[in-house]
This record gives sequence, structure tokens and C-alpha cells, in this order.
Amino acid sequence: MYNNNTEDVSFYNNQIASEHNEDKTSYYSVKVFGSSASIEFKPDKTRGGVFTVKIEAAAKVDGATKAYDWKNLIALQITNTDILKFLMLSLGLVEKADFMHYGCNNDKSATFKYQYNDKYGPQVFAQINQKNKKQCSIPIPMADMIQAGHLALCQYIKNHPSLTADAALMTISRLAQLTKNKGERGVKQ
Repeated sequence: MYNNNTEDVSFYNNQIASEHNEDKTSYYSVKVFGSSASIEFKPDKTRGGVFTVKIEAAAKVDGATKAYDWKNLIALQITNTDILKFLMLSLGLVEKADFMHYGCNNDKSATFKYQYNDKYGPQVFAQINQKNKKQCSIPIPMADMIQAGHLALCQYIKNHPSLTADAALMTISRLAQLTKNKGERGVKQ
């Protein structure tokens, strides 16, 4: 779902807008709440000026019904090259993607894998890990995963001003075909 609660995120929106030199109304994120963890996909920018996506995940507070431990979240900033892998996965072009050796200490990772649930239909199961932190595992409904893909596509296109979304999708689709032709069902780093 879109995170449109302006009271909760107004300070953060202002900070992101000023960092990205954009109007604050252009910021949005995709947040999913599960029974044991929550995950958020948000626009981000590297120190080098590359637009990308940040994934933040938090485990549910022990014994809580709706509280998540956002103070001890696991955050991964998708790299310039891995954003293509994330796009292939989130737009349904590959069934699995692994993001390994993230963070200053190479102690963070994420795995996303498509699965079908008889009750909820197609979804992506995410596992976000960091050494010495509780693993965050959460099923992400396809509608939310596709919206995370659209967010990533918008970020990717900002890095290539003369590239249209159609041209980017055509190239990303071809990359996914080449990956599948190699005999892989997913993409590894």
C-alpha cells in the first residue's frame, strides 16, 4: 500500500524533497505489514548521486499485536547494478533474486522469491537478514511488489534522463530473458 499518512511522514518528506531537490508531494513509499515483520520500499539516493531504492525491514516487537521494532531495523540500499535485478523481480520477470554482501561489514542480505498462496494468491516471500539481528520474513502481495517495482523504475529512470519507461522496460525484459535462457530461474549476485 502507499504510505500517504502526511502527519507521520511530513518531516521525512521534507528531508527527502530537499535532498533530491524535488517537491515534497512526489515522495512515496510502499509499506507492507506482516504477522512477524514489516517492510518498506522507499526512494533513496547514494552518496555518489545515484537514485535508487532503500529497503527497510523491522521485526514485530515480541508480544505486540501491531508494533514493529523500527529502532532496530535492517536497511539495504540497492546498488546501481542491483536495481536492475530488483526491477526484474518486482515486475514479475524472474522468480527469485538474492542480494548478498550488503552493508559496511558485508553482513546484510535479502532474498525475494515468488510463491503462490491458496488464500492470498501470488506473492513474493522476502527474507531480510543482518548479522546479530532478528531475521525479517514477510510475504508481500503482488500488488504491493509491483508498486515497489514502479517506484524502482521511477528511480532508475532519473539516472538516465533521456530514457523512457518503455525503453527501460524493454531492456529489463530482455535481460530477464537472457537470465532465463542461461537456465537460471532467479538472479544471483
